[in-house]
Amino acid sequence: MNQFSPAAAAHNSALPILRDQILVQHVNIIIPEGASSANAQMFIDIFAAANELVGDARYVVETHSLPESHSSDPLYWRERCVLFLGDIRSRWSFSREERARAQQILRLSRRSILVGGAIFLVCQSGQSMDLPLAIHPNFIAAAEEEGLTCDNDGRKFSSSDRIDSAISSFAALNLILDQFARQHGEYVVGALRDYIGLDTGVERSQSKFALAIRQKSGGDRLVCAALETMMSELEQPLAIEELADRHRISSRQLQRRFMDLTGETPLAVYRNLRLERAYQLITLTSMSLREISIATGFGATSNLTRWFKTVYEKTPCMLRQTSYTCTAA
Repeated sequence: MNQFSPAAAAHNSALPILRDQILVQHVNIIIPEGASSANAQMFIDIFAAANELVGDARYVVETHSLPESHSSDPLYWRERCVLFLGDIRSRWSFSREERARAQQILRLSRRSILVGGAIFLVCQSGQSMDLPLAIHPNFIAAAEEEGLTCDNDGRKFSSSDRIDSAISSFAALNLILDQFARQHGEYVVGALRDYIGLDTGVERSQSKFALAIRQKSGGDRLVCAALETMMSELEQPLAIEELADRHRISSRQLQRRFMDLTGETPLAVYRNLRLERAYQLITLTSMSLREISIATGFGATSNLTRWFKTVYEKTPCMLRQTSYTCTAA
């Protein structure tokens, strides 16, 4: 059971780090009456992993339902983080007794996290209705009827003073990792993500072409670094000489490394990354071909069309017609 709230002033409710001793932090995972405790297992696992990797904190986790909570002792909750683990299919409704216990927990706990259908606890426990909440699409209509406030940024989780919210268990997992990062640092969280088998977030984008080049190169450090630079400079592409200078290598060495490991020149790779981005913009947005040409560094629409037809064997306008209506260049 333990708190994963950031230790910094961003959330004043967070527990302080004690320099010369291990800080024991308590987390209570509360599940609906009759729900399986297995629903909490991935949270138990992540706190257990944190106990192995974080040197200055110890997380103690307890899972129970509201009727099983320690409501008879108000002081019990004051240094605890409480996770109300709802699901994404049904709202969490409370009996009168459960509502009273939930009210007490929300009022006294150091931090509370409302997951999925647990967001309705806000209106059932007398909390401020202005609290911005991360609300799953399944609950938007009902939440609006209840007068709850949806976080307008469309985020999967949201923080506000002492109460956080997440649209689902998976979003809550990311919320916890985000708070771990503030308390223990990004490096520790990166190691934690890797340890439990989560995506470490090292990829800049979901570029299939870039992934294929990485695989061809065997993960070569220079090729991967050059790809990162290319993907960050798609709108105003660098000359190959500039690209080589960025990585403190001659253009000839860069050319050779790409050809030896991938069978592609850096220029061809760079152009195909821009064409891939253009493909995405053509099929997924209503941007004009002129705007897309500029956004992908081709300048003139005719230049984009020429290279696009070479690679995809159809013009951008033909592709646009299959998804939307071809917009005027």
